[in-house]
Amino acid sequence: MAINSTGIDACAPEDCSSCTADCSSRVDLKANVIELTTDEGEVIRCQVLLNYEMEGRRYLAVMPLADNPDEDIYLFRVAEGETGLENIEDEEEHSRAAHAFGIAMEKAQKERLQS
Repeated sequence: MAINSTGIDACAPEDCSSCTADCSSRVDLKANVIELTTDEGEVIRCQVLLNYEMEGRRYLAVMPLADNPDEDIYLFRVAEGETGLENIEDEEEHSRAAHAFGIAMEKAQKERLQS
């Protein structure tokens, strides 16, 4: 999936989860749902699955909501300053991010079961 250069839809002042890198707002990394805009202009609403860290950088795992038939999980690097999302172009970095996502999800599930 191709995401535009800011990684997220144009922002409205009252909705920081859709902020662009050109404003002073920040991505709401605690939001449950975000909207991603493809290079073709299609807006895809996604459930945030996990916000996690790998190698000193933040990553976000999202899955398109039920009204979208595509059930893939997408991984993004959180831009410096947390102002947007970046595609992970490097295959090695994507592989490491996917592995770290799997470990983080297992840990989160174990913590939920223990609480």
